[in-house]
Amino acid sequence: QRGGGYRYLHVDTDGTEYGFWGAVHDAVENRSITQTFGFDGWPDSASLDRAVFEELPGGRTRLRVTSVVFDVASRDAMLAS
Repeated sequence: QRGGGYRYLHVDTDGTEYGFWGAVHDAVENRSITQTFGFDGWPDSASLDRAVFEELPGGRTRLRVTSVVFDVASRDAMLAS
């Protein structure tokens, strides 16, 4: 499936709000999702993320996420968060 977007708001216990948004570029059922991911606090630096789900023994799942960002400053800000 392709298409669609999302936006959600996270509210900390102290009332601080953080807004996130993105669009789905590709989704393969039970396999992977490719999407953009943005943060209102850094609106010009959305990442392109690919999440791959791998079935493991015992009813477990491994999730591997690869993110591509615009520049080193964007990467550093994401890691610091």
